[in-house]
Amino acid sequence: MARRSKDDMWKERLSKAFEFPADVILDIPRITIEGNNRLIIENHGGIVEYSVDRIRVRIRHGESLIEGKRLIIATILKDQVEINGEITKVEFLT
Repeated sequence: MARRSKDDMWKERLSKAFEFPADVILDIPRITIEGNNRLIIENHGGIVEYSVDRIRVRIRHGESLIEGKRLIIATILKDQVEINGEITKVEFLT
């Protein structure tokens, strides 16, 4: 696991003290999975690799690997990407 900087630790304490969501303060990804056919990643850093059976998305401390069948990027915005298809695996690469 990556070491946290003093700045990150300070932000985490601030998040807890004011009850802010950590993903907002720390700029960490929020990943929502609906069943095995829809996945949304917020706070992403772009698409690294894209094919119908494998998508790699850059996140703050590495990448998120999504594998499956008939994968498509349904929506991509500055801070959000939606992936649809038959999702069989989600892995975090550091």
